[in-house]
Amino acid sequence: MLQGISPIIHLNEILAGTDFTTLTKVDESGELKGLFFCHSLSVKLLHQYHSILFLDCTYKTNKYRMPLLHIIGVTGANKSFSLAFCFLAKETQDYYDWALESLLTVFTSNKIPLPAVVLTDREEALISSLQSNFPNSTHMLCTWHIQKNLVSNGAKHIKNKAKEFKMLQHWSNLIKMTSPGDFRSSFSQFCAKYGKAFGDYMIETWLPVCEKYANAWTKDIPHFNHWTTS
Repeated sequence: MLQGISPIIHLNEILAGTDFTTLTKVDESGELKGLFFCHSLSVKLLHQYHSILFLDCTYKTNKYRMPLLHIIGVTGANKSFSLAFCFLAKETQDYYDWALESLLTVFTSNKIPLPAVVLTDREEALISSLQSNFPNSTHMLCTWHIQKNLVSNGAKHIKNKAKEFKMLQHWSNLIKMTSPGDFRSSFSQFCAKYGKAFGDYMIETWLPVCEKYANAWTKDIPHFNHWTTS
């Protein structure tokens, strides 16, 4: 029984006195708007494995009905581990700044080197906050989220399931190319093949950030074959 308190406040109370470190964000009225929590065992793992982080935000798909930022590390055996979680009332620059400032505190207070590489989806407010708080970390875009975006947004310009399937196969091969010149040339052919509307969408949305996901550039980044956050 929650005895009239909100689920997020109840969670904060449960975490108090445990091996979780918690940080909270409250508004002017004292209402809890953000809850960051990180287990001590996760921090121990982070001491050893701090090179790569994944930041994955789920959108109100939990009983707290708040966006949840899941912060994930990777061990030397290529196994992922949950470093921290952060519930946010809003997906705005202010809230992401607070979340990543809290994450930065975990690193600095424990004297852990900052990550070399951070993967995210294309959430602009999150990316902006990442650049402010971890300016020396190389940012990569999750290729799984890009493919989802192509299905939900790009494919509506194609309107043909068989052609859509071929487009995704074509895209998968395209992002694996090893030469920037080959990528750009093939990208132009890819855009032209599936119609002007689709081509315009790709050129406006994904060409400007190709260095953050295409192997032609990311092959020089120490991501150890990690391309996705999911």
